Amino acid sequence: MKEETIQKIITELFITMEIPVETKITLENDNVTWWVDISSKDGHLFLGHNGEGLMALSHVVKEIVRKDLVDKDARPPVIIDINGFQKKHVDNLKTVAHMMGERARFFKSSISLDPMSPYDRRIVHEYFTNAKDLKTESEGIGRDRHVVIKYFEPVESGF
Repeated sequence: MKEETIQKIITELFITMEIPVETKITLENDNVTWWVDISSKDGHLFLGHNGEGLMALSHVVKEIVRKDLVDKDARPPVIIDINGFQKKHVDNLKTVAHMMGERARFFKSSISLDPMSPYDRRIVHEYFTNAKDLKTESEGIGRDRHVVIKYFEPVESGF
């Protein structure tokens, strides 16, 4: 049901904009997040200025999906990717998170990342979910909100 709803919304939106696209919708490994791959020769229209058009499109699609779903409490995360831009962004963010995590371990201290969007912060927090010696916290307000990677000595169990 959700996949068909998302497909219908994407199709109608791009038909209205008169932009030909091919879409592929998949459910991520978390069984909650829907990843929408959009291929289009006109994808550049959404990717200028650090993908702000893509973020705006994602917001519009998410709001329409939430409005159209019967179960208003089920607010599935929907990630829109145009021509692989979002995937590259996520991969780059994970690379930066890994490097900064290693820096926190090496210096045995906290490392503050640059301010980022709530979505980007979530990716960083999820990246460190299983780290035994690092934890992450968001600090700051508004556009200055950022992730801090905190190092702590792991506690060894006596077993």
